[in-house]
Amino acid sequence: MLWVETKLKDSVTLPLYVDPHEASISGATTSASTILRQGSTLACWMGVPKNNKVPEGCIQGDVLTGSLTCVKKAFDLSRPKGWPITYLVGAPPPKKESNTPDPAKATTSSKEKAESETSKLAAAVLELKIKTLATMKDDADFEPLCAALQSEAPPQHLPLLRALLARALLCKQSPDAIAAACDAVLGAIDATALSAALNLKVVDEEAESEERKKLADQKAALLEALTQKAKALHGKAAASSGEDQEANKAAAAGALKALQQWEDVSSPGKAKDLAPLALELAKAKGHGAVLKYCNAALGELAAADDGTVGEMLRNEKTAAMQALGWGWVVEHEKVWQLIKSPKCAALY
Repeated sequence: MLWVETKLKDSVTLPLYVDPHEASISGATTSASTILRQGSTLACWMGVPKNNKVPEGCIQGDVLTGSLTCVKKAFDLSRPKGWPITYLVGAPPPKKESNTPDPAKATTSSKEKAESETSKLAAAVLELKIKTLATMKDDADFEPLCAALQSEAPPQHLPLLRALLARALLCKQSPDAIAAACDAVLGAIDATALSAALNLKVVDEEAESEERKKLADQKAALLEALTQKAKALHGKAAASSGEDQEANKAAAAGALKALQQWEDVSSPGKAKDLAPLALELAKAKGHGAVLKYCNAALGELAAADDGTVGEMLRNEKTAAMQALGWGWVVEHEKVWQLIKSPKCAALY
């Protein structure tokens, strides 16, 4: 008998089970950590690799050797290299029986394949056109391409609607135009069905991966549209006056309430995108709530602040402290700000 040993290019990870039944059906693996008392033992079963993937070139009967490390190597004083294990490569999964190829079916299959490739190419071209549309500032270039895409794309095509919203934001269109673009995106999404689907547990991860990706894209589009609509309407309400102000404030409050059903607006970690809306909620609670939010948000923004949001939060914080009668704290912070970040330095 001839034995040939070779080192694998990539390692093979075997799932670990503490239940033989789960190992036989490739079920739930062992928990992330299992602590044993001194002197106790635990029986373990090694399962087959996921999707029965073994290294290329391995055939039935080959023996793979490796090691099992139960704790981090830094703390494994008795077996720093792990316990030796072996894995016998089993028979490959049975292939589906195929009948004698039918020439007519073969021709149909080749036609379907060609049609599939053509549809993929058309989808890729459409996606590229949509990405280009979102970056166009000149109306003379935008209008004909937009009209052409609206005739080519399916009705309520979500990527196209998102591109139109992105273009409205890029060109800094009016709040009404931005809100209309947001409403178009929201109209293409069934929010109730999306919420119900996202709350379902994943049973077959591989079979449902593509569907979950679509749901994630829809949720991202929904959050973007709700956020931009709330920002646009709050800006419009702040700039309006007279009789229209109350109606604009009501519309802005409704948009913010719709966003709150999906997003934690007051989370300090999301201040970079949602600080203006979070401040609206804090102001309704009082100056103390504004001060508390600004302090927390400024702490989160310390590492990744582009300057604009941070300046707005600092101004709101200053206004809140002055309203609370803490003007002396404001002056004290101004002095320390000059000491920490002087506008000029001494010559010597």
